[in-house]
Amino acid sequence: LALFRAESYNNGESETLLKGLRQCVDQKLSENPDSNTRPLGPLPAPMEKRQGRYRWQLILHSQHRNQLHKTVDFLVRFLEQQKLSKQLRWSIDIDPQEMS
Repeated sequence: LALFRAESYNNGESETLLKGLRQCVDQKLSENPDSNTRPLGPLPAPMEKRQGRYRWQLILHSQHRNQLHKTVDFLVRFLEQQKLSKQLRWSIDIDPQEMS
């Protein structure tokens, strides 16, 4: 699993960023239908608002670690080019121990 987290003081910005990430994943999957990487979300984090920040998550699941890492690398490059990604906090957790 790979867990993308985004949090922002403005309601909706985190969700918007992760929706763009999801579209990017969906496009990549349509180009490579043999890939077994599957996205889930974006969804509100279990504790949706913490310390005044709205929190959202996008989960990627893959049975093959190398495909997961290739997808994550592609998505990090995508995120680094997004203006919105510079205005909020985001992180990636590979093999997350918890989903908070």
